[in-house]
Amino acid sequence: MELFIQEVSQLENYCEHQTRSRLKSNLNFLEEILNFYYNLLQKQIDDKTIDIKLHELAVIIIHVKIIKTLNCNLNLLKKGHYSEFRSLLRNVIELTFLSQYLMTNPEKAEIWFNGEQIGYGHVAETLNLPTEIGEIYGKLCDYTHPNFRGASGNIILDKKSEDINFLIIPIFQKKMAKPLIIMQIHFAFIAINQFFACFETYNNFNKDYEKQLKRIKNKLPKQENFLTQYCRELRIDI
Repeated sequence: MELFIQEVSQLENYCEHQTRSRLKSNLNFLEEILNFYYNLLQKQIDDKTIDIKLHELAVIIIHVKIIKTLNCNLNLLKKGHYSEFRSLLRNVIELTFLSQYLMTNPEKAEIWFNGEQIGYGHVAETLNLPTEIGEIYGKLCDYTHPNFRGASGNIILDKKSEDINFLIIPIFQKKMAKPLIIMQIHFAFIAINQFFACFETYNNFNKDYEKQLKRIKNKLPKQENFLTQYCRELRIDI
């Protein structure tokens, strides 16, 4: 057992070194976004001068969970745990659009606080989310639910010998890591943009915050349809 844990730890360090050296600009940009996100959240949490509404409190609680999940996801990605990353990315999508749903349907906040689950399907239908987001969400579900499709990513088939090997330890894969970084960048920005929109009416975010948000938006990787593009790179059939 100790040998296994030691080996995994060593390979995680190797994956992180490779990710940082070979995907430096993407990783730095993602970390910049998360730092900005934290500053926005902390600014709003620390402000005791405003009387926020119930749905706005729900939004803050949800976004605290989002940023913590994004940070966990970043660590998984750097260490080569790509399947586990995708499972948590699904949770980020659910939380992000739940936040938007409560912003546009503030009367639903009370039932959310009472413990009633507001399912993603209802949220997506109400918000009329783009089809490709729903398709990505569906594919990411495969990494969360206990089905064969999600588990099969840990199987490696040798085409020559037809031997089956099992991927137990993390392995750096640039073709896998890069599109996942880009996807997390985009969903992190969507979450930040929503949070900013929810609280900018309080004039709590000054012009510097607004300028930084616009600068981040302008630096986003340019894709006509980034979701479809990166799903194809991940060999996800949508």
